[in-house]
Amino acid sequence: LTFDGQNHMNTFPTSFRDGYLQITNLLQFSSLSISNAEKLEDEKLTCIVKDFYKQKAKLLQEKENITAEDILQAAVSFRESGDYKAALRIVGLAKEILESEMNLDVDKKLQMDNRIYHIENYSKIMLMQDEAMKFYSEGKIEESVETFKQAFALNYLQATHGVRINAVPILALAGEKELAFEQLDLLSNKFKLQGNHRFINDERCASLHKDKRWKKYMQILEENGK
Repeated sequence: LTFDGQNHMNTFPTSFRDGYLQITNLLQFSSLSISNAEKLEDEKLTCIVKDFYKQKAKLLQEKENITAEDILQAAVSFRESGDYKAALRIVGLAKEILESEMNLDVDKKLQMDNRIYHIENYSKIMLMQDEAMKFYSEGKIEESVETFKQAFALNYLQATHGVRINAVPILALAGEKELAFEQLDLLSNKFKLQGNHRFINDERCASLHKDKRWKKYMQILEENGK
């Protein structure tokens, strides 16, 4: 392909998919474009995020106006990639911007507050899980249990079934029977977890076997999987 005497075979996308991905990368923030975000200072990280939206506005020939909603999209990207610390840091920036957005109607403000609540609490509980599992791998059972307790004290449920699955055997092993059964109840009835194989053959759960609730929850989990 030639144009103005130049070879442009590599100038344009080779397929619609490639072209779509190129445009998407320019218009939609991706945390994957930032390496080692956890090592960046807050000011540097927020500058990178802000700069993306400045360049996006320039590309679209729009007036530069970075909104809290823009920043929350970046926070979601970090959360979805598992970089929960960065997600929390960027949410902090979104909250600052939201406070200055005086023209938002009440419903929009409530919607934004709700999104912030979910990003913050999910990120916090996932970070606590990582810390609890690290303690457990180091043989620090008491510290692991305490960290799980702090996570559950947030009273946040959405998409936290994995955290509770990991916690049950450790809680049982540490003699925290009531808290272990509390998680099994949530997994059985709230999350409708399918199957009991994660617990039934786990020797760490042995202390729960003599309690009548054990059989009840194992049956519910088994029925959920049918």
